[in-house]
This record gives sequence, C-alpha cells and structure tokens, in this order.
Amino acid sequence: MLDDAVVRATTSLTCGHSVGHILAFAYVKPHANVAGNVALTPIAAQPRAALILTAPAHDPSGLRPRSED
Repeated sequence: MLDDAVVRATTSLTCGHSVGHILAFAYVKPHANVAGNVALTPIAAQPRAALILTAPAHDPSGLRPRSED
C-alpha cells in the first residue's frame, strides 16, 4: 500500500543474504514504481515497510567481498 491504495502484488519473497534484507518481488503499478518510494507489504501477516528499488539489490560490480579470506 502507498497512500492507502494497493499498488503492488507480491509474487515471492527471499532472504537476501548478500544484501542483508528480505527481498520481495512484486508487480508494482507504474505511478508507484519510483525508486525510494516506501509501500507497506504483508510479511508473515505483519505489515512491513518495503522500499521500491528500480535497480538490482545485489552488488553487480562485485565491490563487496563475500569473505575476509
């Protein structure tokens, strides 16, 4: 929900271990699909704030190492 209106349909959730957040994949209405918008989405029956991203959440350049080795 954004401004008390349904703006998305969540299709799936995953644990984003490399980014440290739960990631929800959703269809978002065009007017709400703006990077930085915050919408509410139910996760485990509890409303949670969801930050809308328009770019990948992972580190595509590989700048964040996975280990200290």
